[in-house]
Amino acid sequence: CDHGANVDTTNMFGDTPLHEASTYGHLELVKYLIKEHGANVEAKTKSGDTPLHFASKHVHLEVVRYLVEQKGVDVEAKTNNGWTPLHYASLWGYLEVIQCLVDHGANVDAPDNEGLTPLHHTCRSPFQNLHRFRQLEVVQFLVDKGAHVEAKDKGDSTPLHKASYHGKLKVVHYLCDHGANVEGQDKNGSTALHFASERSHLKVVQYLVKERGAN
Repeated sequence: CDHGANVDTTNMFGDTPLHEASTYGHLELVKYLIKEHGANVEAKTKSGDTPLHFASKHVHLEVVRYLVEQKGVDVEAKTNNGWTPLHYASLWGYLEVIQCLVDHGANVDAPDNEGLTPLHHTCRSPFQNLHRFRQLEVVQFLVDKGAHVEAKDKGDSTPLHKASYHGKLKVVHYLCDHGANVEGQDKNGSTALHFASERSHLKVVQYLVKERGAN
């Protein structure tokens, strides 16, 4: 950089050095590129990801905290698939990153190109076995911040449908307690009970039938 190198140069994927530093959580390098050399904080890759997308996707909290404070950073920037940084953070279920993004104006009901909101992504996440994945707390936080429990994607699937399909009993319980429609149908006419049954999630099926009167 000190010899005239372009700090915003891109590789074949459109990644800049700032994207790389954000991906791997190198906070001091992120600071150096931005403060000393004016790296473009809103540079987008060929897939439409900004450095904040990458930091959120790879759950580097300190980098996220630094980037959201930078002039020109858009916490609502969307990828080519319509994903905001909050969609990534919600899929990974890292509560502190989610809190930081929401505290800086991220829309908890932002839909991606498929109509999926951050709450949808949390309820469908396959990452529940990660030690830092705190799914129920994330769901509670998003709902407390105004996330719509009856949000529908383009197939009319709700967060309850996603949680039931993936067998997430505690999340199903919480969503039902907060207004989710147990009998709600997607465009194929499937309910939460259909989704839970399809994947043989016995405890979810029992809860929906015995506790919620699902038909």
